[in-house]
Amino acid sequence: MQYLLVGNAPIDGTEERIREADVIIQMNKCLHVDRIPQEKTRYVIITNTGTPSKKVVRHVRKLVARKKLGDFTLVFARNEAYSEEKIRRLKAAAKGFFRFFRSYRSFRCPLDKKAIAAEFKLIEIDADFSAQLDQRLMALGMKEAQLPSTGLIAFEWIKTLMRPGDHLEPIGFTHQGWDGHPWSIEAQLVRPYTKD
Repeated sequence: MQYLLVGNAPIDGTEERIREADVIIQMNKCLHVDRIPQEKTRYVIITNTGTPSKKVVRHVRKLVARKKLGDFTLVFARNEAYSEEKIRRLKAAAKGFFRFFRSYRSFRCPLDKKAIAAEFKLIEIDADFSAQLDQRLMALGMKEAQLPSTGLIAFEWIKTLMRPGDHLEPIGFTHQGWDGHPWSIEAQLVRPYTKD
């Protein structure tokens, strides 16, 4: 099985990889949805931290209404309970909490998951997975006050679905952005899977 994880950066020159993929995983607003056959998208993975997620869910609804997405599962990458617990822990320890989270109040805006589950097939990546990923990244140098990006969570989660002989390729990732993510560590983990 060939899995293709598609980020939001440009994906020019990847038409053959898209054709060859068995399962395509799109991220957040599915910016490349017009270039991907809808029957190949099996997962749409989004962040799970309140307001940004609400916007993405609204956008996914529009894509479904426009028949841009077929039979897929919506995946909340960031476990809400784990994120809340981490924020409480960081705030209590004053370990970078204000730098990364003080102005990011959207963490506190819960989604109506029951309503979303009535509309879409839905998976929330569990708290244990989130905690284990954090521990692995901190062992590689991630600061406790940082979070893995949604793209890395998706990448690591898809690896748990794979069987011997399966392949995973990420395309459309720059490993740059908000400084609350450990980009250089993420690049070390993801780049060995890329063909470029």
